[in-house]
Amino acid sequence: MPVAVGVMAITEVYRPFTLSGFNRPPGQGTLNGSCENQTVRLIRGLVFLPLCALLAGCGTNVQYLLAEESRLTPEADRVTNAAESLNNGIEKPVYDAEDAKLEACRFLHEATVQRMESASPTFGQQFVSDLSSVVVLLVPVGPVERCADSVHAYGDSIAKLERKLVELGVIAKSPSTGPSHNS
Repeated sequence: MPVAVGVMAITEVYRPFTLSGFNRPPGQGTLNGSCENQTVRLIRGLVFLPLCALLAGCGTNVQYLLAEESRLTPEADRVTNAAESLNNGIEKPVYDAEDAKLEACRFLHEATVQRMESASPTFGQQFVSDLSSVVVLLVPVGPVERCADSVHAYGDSIAKLERKLVELGVIAKSPSTGPSHNS
């Protein structure tokens, strides 16, 4: 009984605050199962749905990022080789963008290589990896976002060089011209 007396004394000194119907005294429809209370609970639960939907598109899909990088490499080789034959330096922006991409995405490449070289992961390592993937999808993470931006800039520089080369008549237009920014 001394615990109950202590709790009563604390609640007498520190009155609980109310928050628009969240703190109701017992007996005011909290457990009676009325339709109105179920509707109110449903509405309260749905209040957080837009927040979750907004967060779902904020992060970056790392697998997409690696696939996009792999897709861009042959395109870059094709257009830079054609541009080098002109011997006027118009391929330099692509090389600069590639260097920036390699620097920004170094951590991602190192992690991928490390993962490929290691033995099969333990349950804990796999759990942490999967959880990290989910977090990166939901929340923007600085290094991953910088990597994504640099991959997009690399793709844009490739597309720009390809347009110049098509205008000059050096190459024919590729059917897959232009980066696809779906991260």
